[in-house]
Amino acid sequence: MSSVFLIFQAIGINVGGQVYKVLGPRLTALVGGWLFSVGVTLTYFTLDSFYLSLLTNSALTALGAGIGYTAPIACAYTWLPERTGLAAGIVLSGYGAGALVFDQVQTFFINPGNLDPTVPDDIDPSE
Repeated sequence: MSSVFLIFQAIGINVGGQVYKVLGPRLTALVGGWLFSVGVTLTYFTLDSFYLSLLTNSALTALGAGIGYTAPIACAYTWLPERTGLAAGIVLSGYGAGALVFDQVQTFFINPGNLDPTVPDDIDPSE
């Protein structure tokens, strides 16, 4: 799933650059956020099928993340033209810190009981 996510995120970043030129930063971030949210929400309903989960959790969510990522990075470069490295570092720090929160949300959807994946289904881990 991670490799599919990265592929679609790269596609989303390229698409996001074009969307940013047409719609501007606010609508680009909004479209990216909507796609990301729809992908996460649909993943909850598609957990029974691996391929549908792959489509929603990896492809749709990654497209949203990629499109939404272009708005803050482009704005940061515009606001700090002489310090683009600092601007990119601030945006990347926020993007990476989001994983701390989103990891808990994703665990709640995919593995709500926080069960060990190495324990067979017929064994109750609480015993």
